Amino acid sequence: MFCTLADLDQDKLSRIQAWEEKNGSTVLAFSCSDIQAAVLDQTGLDDLQGIEKELGLSLVAVKA
Repeated sequence: MFCTLADLDQDKLSRIQAWEEKNGSTVLAFSCSDIQAAVLDQTGLDDLQGIEKELGLSLVAVKA
């Protein structure tokens, strides 16, 4: 399972924002999909981590 920040329509966003205002907290909304991580050998993992550091991002390799 893999989760990312949800792409909210205006109605969902408005409902969440109303809750945030009422409760004084910020909400992060996630949407999840049934995606499995790829199995990497040490070289592939090292290369991917090098790209992460270089780009300042978090990357996840998944099965295609």
